[in-house]
Amino acid sequence: MAISKKQQELDVIKWKKSEEIGADACGSFDYCAKCDKALENPCDKAFTAFNTKPVAKKAPAKKPAAKAEVKVATAPAKKVEAKAAPAVKVAPAAKPAAKPAAKKAPAKKSK
Repeated sequence: MAISKKQQELDVIKWKKSEEIGADACGSFDYCAKCDKALENPCDKAFTAFNTKPVAKKAPAKKPAAKAEVKVATAPAKKVEAKAAPAVKVAPAAKPAAKPAAKKAPAKKSK
């Protein structure tokens, strides 16, 4: 089992903190949330996993969706009090001229 350089650095930091608090500091760091003690160099792997941004998965290309009818909500119209329009006098319409009565044709005499 080869110990990585980063694992050695983290072991030194962990040792010094353990002496300061008078107890084992294993599991007290933020990166310990990613720790799997069954792995080789667990602190190194947990530290790397904790400080690595997750790779954003590219979403699969979507087929264009059918166009949906979009209904836009509108606010109800405000009631506006109508002002009375000024009275306008209109001249009465002229009566059309009467047509002259058609002349009646003379009745035919029967023989």
